Amino acid sequence: MTRRKFIRKLTETCSFIVAGASAFTQGASAQKAKLCKFVRAVPMRQYPGPVKPLHDIFEQGKWSD
Repeated sequence: MTRRKFIRKLTETCSFIVAGASAFTQGASAQKAKLCKFVRAVPMRQYPGPVKPLHDIFEQGKWSD
């Protein structure tokens, strides 16, 4: 391998490593969520929708074969 080819391979490898490291650090910082001290939740007064009784779990459903 000539010196010129070696230097070319070395610069390509270094550029890939630098590009990967920069992409990793940017992706990790972009995915961080903001921390909130207080979360206010409004309690639900009534369950949304009808409440049906449970069926027998051993009975085969109409979509099962």
